Amino acid sequence: YLQNNFLEGSIPSSLGELKNLLDLYLNYNKLSGSIPDELGSLLQLTRLNLAENKLSGTLPSSLGNMTELITFWVPSNYLIGNLPDRYRALVNMKSFSVAGNNISGKLPEYINEWQQIQVL
Repeated sequence: YLQNNFLEGSIPSSLGELKNLLDLYLNYNKLSGSIPDELGSLLQLTRLNLAENKLSGTLPSSLGNMTELITFWVPSNYLIGNLPDRYRALVNMKSFSVAGNNISGKLPEYINEWQQIQVL
């Protein structure tokens, strides 16, 4: 857990090499730049929390590879664009938040396929 610090700069793409990582908490820092596509290589990851940073750009579609993910929190950043179609594969999702960003487009119908969802 690395939350509630003053970490700055971008999220290192090399974090995608931590193949056994289960939880990644970088919330409440000062991280900027985009979310690296390489995080989509974390196939064992169950919880991703990047809330309350200064992250920008679009949500990487590669995160749809993380089918074990049950928590996806990226609220209060500067993210833009649509929710990627590849997120359809996140069928174990229980808690999902992109609140406080500039996400646009329609609410994807695939969310109906997230049968485990509890917080949306």
